[in-house]
Amino acid sequence: MPDDQPKAPIGGGIRTEEPSRRGLLAELIRLCVPLLVGLGLAFAIHHFIVLPQLGLPADVRRPIAIASSLDADLFKDDDSVAVIISNSAGVEGIDASIVQAAAPEGWRVYNFSTNGTNQVEARLLADRLADAGADLVIWLFRPDMLSTPRSMHPDVVFAYALGKFADTTPWIGGPWVDAETLTQLDAGQSAMSAHFRRRWLDALNYSMRRRMRSGIRTPESDNFQSPFNLEVVLDGERLDRHVGEIAAMMDAELTGIEANGPTSGREFMREMIDDFMHRPAELAIVIAPTHPDLDEQFKPIEIEVLSFFKPFSASKGLRVGTAAGLLEVSDYADAIHPNESGRVRLSTWLGEWMPPPPSEQSDLR
Repeated sequence: MPDDQPKAPIGGGIRTEEPSRRGLLAELIRLCVPLLVGLGLAFAIHHFIVLPQLGLPADVRRPIAIASSLDADLFKDDDSVAVIISNSAGVEGIDASIVQAAAPEGWRVYNFSTNGTNQVEARLLADRLADAGADLVIWLFRPDMLSTPRSMHPDVVFAYALGKFADTTPWIGGPWVDAETLTQLDAGQSAMSAHFRRRWLDALNYSMRRRMRSGIRTPESDNFQSPFNLEVVLDGERLDRHVGEIAAMMDAELTGIEANGPTSGREFMREMIDDFMHRPAELAIVIAPTHPDLDEQFKPIEIEVLSFFKPFSASKGLRVGTAAGLLEVSDYADAIHPNESGRVRLSTWLGEWMPPPPSEQSDLR
């Protein structure tokens, strides 16, 4: 009679049917690979399709537009080029077409002023413009620019990196630029994309602010004639409040204006002036006007700044001018920015102040 009883496996004991380690690994791969592929595709779509379509935040597009225009030989058809650099003093206060109309015949004038420009950014702009063929670089200089150079905002640093402003600039480094900023100025596309990964949110916020705020104009980033933003004019309590805010802000920013050490604003300007002595372009410093309600605070500072620059006029060929006291209360949109009448007045004065173009003189210096 056949033996129907199951035979015990040789070696004793009953083997359990547990998945092998190889089977577990295969199962994990089957589950994880689609997830990783999906994340990779989402990352690629976000960084290489969505973000480039949105572009960079509105506040940092102008330095990139300047770099792109210069790379495209913006000055190639111009004989004598004068460029104006500044912060919002020049954005709101200068119309290059009015400057050109008032200037001696032969000049082609551009306004490369950018909101928020600090000392380091202004020097980067001046160098790049001189290298591109500008004959005269005019810095519309607010008095607080003689104080200790401020740090660049990270967003702005990456914009200047994308525009390659620091690629051929030997002075970039300590004490004017810290190690972290120096690394960011040399950043590649992936680092910049990672920094601006929230561009979609920036674009949404910017669009909402523009809808909610009236009296704000949005010029193109490559508007190098009249890039002003403000169309609203403050008066009454709103103007008084803004005057107080600017006075308090300047109290903080003017600290160190008399410093003379190796990291001071004065040393920064001495170094820049010395550098321009070896360039074919001429550097000019024009003290920007300030609101008459701030005269008590600013007049002594303006005198101090002018007395610092004046000796360089004779010794180093620096062209120096001052528009201090030029504008009246009615020429301001707020406590610091000229309105339309102020822009016409300041631009006309600047054009009349400019020297003849190089073709009309043997030596600009």
